[in-house]
Amino acid sequence: MKKILLIAFPLILAGCLTTPVSEFDRPIDFVKPISDGLYFIREVSSGGIWKVEGKSKSGWEKTADEVCQGNDYKSLLIQDSDQNFSGVGVSFVGGIPLAYGDSYSMPVVDGVVLCSSSSLTEEQSMQILIDEYYVIPTKP
Repeated sequence: MKKILLIAFPLILAGCLTTPVSEFDRPIDFVKPISDGLYFIREVSSGGIWKVEGKSKSGWEKTADEVCQGNDYKSLLIQDSDQNFSGVGVSFVGGIPLAYGDSYSMPVVDGVVLCSSSSLTEEQSMQILIDEYYVIPTKP
């Protein structure tokens, strides 16, 4: 039994460590360039228990200003919500590894910004967002 555990546990752990995770699945701030002057921005307000109303939104606006280098911009899409994130933790009790599930909720602002310095029009930008699956078009 010990031999099976000694072989199985490292293999299972290695599988968890090598699983690719998209930045969209993690509670991190990031900026993803979509096209010339068109960016997806995620701003996450950490602190779980001490949620500050509007902190994520003001952080998102600051990031949009930085990305557009102080030029004007237009928010094409913006969503302010609480998102649930989950993961797996491992603790050791008496030398025995125990895995447990962990889940938490954080305020997140996701949005797409079009900088005024971009050569794209708003219509072209929306078509790119549809083509890249940032927006799912509705049928008339």
